[in-house]
Amino acid sequence: MSQHLASFEDLVAYLVKQGVPHQVDAANRAVQVATKPPALPSVVFVRWEQAIPYVQVIQQITSGQVPDGRLREVETALARVNDVAMIPGYGFSYQTKVIYYRLAVPIYDGGITADSLDQAMTTVLNNALQLQPALQKVVDGAPGASVFDYMPKK
Repeated sequence: MSQHLASFEDLVAYLVKQGVPHQVDAANRAVQVATKPPALPSVVFVRWEQAIPYVQVIQQITSGQVPDGRLREVETALARVNDVAMIPGYGFSYQTKVIYYRLAVPIYDGGITADSLDQAMTTVLNNALQLQPALQKVVDGAPGASVFDYMPKK
């Protein structure tokens, strides 16, 4: 039976118990969880929202900042991707100038199971990894309208 996480403190205790490398940002009720290959080489942010009953899981996709001159093409690519994505959530932070994938998971019945949170994190990691090469090509100069042309062929 999966552990029930009813609070940010429960989340942190669970990560400690499981030996998951992480950093706590208690003021923002967030943790940065380390990833390992084949995931992207950046942390996953897990934020336990206070005002609304949601846990947000966010994976940065680009390793560096998107140049200002590429912003319009990146916006075009993200709009096209989110239009057809089974679970849309690709975004751009205008503050940090990075592309990310975010999943907001509702907390029903006063909490979330650890298994459900693990599945949400896996979804975020997989979706970020899947589109990273195509989105990086757009950042590097390819047209955003053709983002699907840069997807790995299966």
